[in-house]
Amino acid sequence: MGTRGMPGRRCSAWLLIICMLVGCARGLFVLPHAAHAAGSSFVFFEKFPPNNPRQWNLQRLSDGSRTYLTGGVLNIVRTKPGTMRGWPLAVKVPAAFQFNVKLRIVTGTDPYAGVSFWDDLADQFVLFAITPDGTAGLFRRNAKGFTSVVYWKAEKSLHTGLGAVNSLSVNLDPLSVAEGRTFLINGVPLGAPCHDAWRKALGAMPMPPAHGLHVGVVAGAFADSHAVRVQVLVASMYDGTHAGPVPACH
Repeated sequence: MGTRGMPGRRCSAWLLIICMLVGCARGLFVLPHAAHAAGSSFVFFEKFPPNNPRQWNLQRLSDGSRTYLTGGVLNIVRTKPGTMRGWPLAVKVPAAFQFNVKLRIVTGTDPYAGVSFWDDLADQFVLFAITPDGTAGLFRRNAKGFTSVVYWKAEKSLHTGLGAVNSLSVNLDPLSVAEGRTFLINGVPLGAPCHDAWRKALGAMPMPPAHGLHVGVVAGAFADSHAVRVQVLVASMYDGTHAGPVPACH
């Protein structure tokens, strides 16, 4: 991605206990950060324990870029312009996935972070990215490099500055698409019901790549004066294949 010019109320203790019991009876206590549509099924939730049960890739490149776990956090470090990605490679990603991540950009000069999806592990993917100055964009990567799908736009829902924590969601299920909730920042959808310009810009859903339909988190920078480091605090995924009913759009 070489240059920036690139194309309430507090419930009582008893009520809280009742809420938790009801949630457990349903088979899943829904955590407040997780975005998922009604009828979707739980795939995974992770705060990155040391034993790394989902097998998030932990690696070190010759240029100093690396991904590593510490203190229940996945760190992604990129030492030169470009992207460094982390995936839960042991997780089977459904085509109608709903992927959520809570992250913060810790260091970097002109850095970005976001969600990589439709990733074939051969540098072809789509990137939903944010920057510390409060912009978000959508980009497609292929053998020729990056192209803009939705160019950088200021988004008021973003928490700005290095160290700010932001929650991102990418929902590729039919219900979320119809509701304009394909892309969310801190729970705020970027689209509108039956008129989601961000989703429409992506075009047709691709066929799953030969090596899988991977989803993960990206850290990167446009400038190389300082390494960029992104910390991933929480990640979760749902399968929205059977979410609905899907409203009819006209």
